[in-house]
Amino acid sequence: MLGIGGVVAYAWWDFPFQSPAILLTSCVLGVAVTLWTRFEELNVRC
Repeated sequence: MLGIGGVVAYAWWDFPFQSPAILLTSCVLGVAVTLWTRFEELNVRC
């Protein structure tokens, strides 16, 4: 059972990031969330 769980976890992580579109979207969202939280902490209003 542990081996099957390991394969499923690896497939869930590895296969989506083989697509450049999904990788780029994940990176852009990560940067956007980071910047958003920093602006919220500084109370910056646009």
